[in-house]
Amino acid sequence: LNINLKLIINETISPYLCIELIKQGNKVFDFRNPEKYHFSHIKGAVNINYEDLHSELEYCKKDQIFLFYCENGLLSSAAVDRCKNYGFEKCFNIGSFSGFKDFIINCGMHYSDYICGGGE
Repeated sequence: LNINLKLIINETISPYLCIELIKQGNKVFDFRNPEKYHFSHIKGAVNINYEDLHSELEYCKKDQIFLFYCENGLLSSAAVDRCKNYGFEKCFNIGSFSGFKDFIINCGMHYSDYICGGGE
């Protein structure tokens, strides 16, 4: 996938692009509460508290790609801005988990390829 990432920095990315970046093995952070994460989450996502973001990124490379989502897209948007302040440029807001999950279902994709738990 050849993407000009500079064109989409600090914006909510499309679900299609999100899927491609997840398939490439990029790190995904879930800022929802642990109960919601354990019930259902994007495969490979790490559940963290927003306040712990800096320590989670402490040993990461500045050119690494990160994807963030939360309950409604607000914390994940703030995380993108916060990461930019730390010098990370390739951080993307997936938005809300429910929006991503609905996209998977409505497009007829295999739910279990992208989502853990929560049923279809």
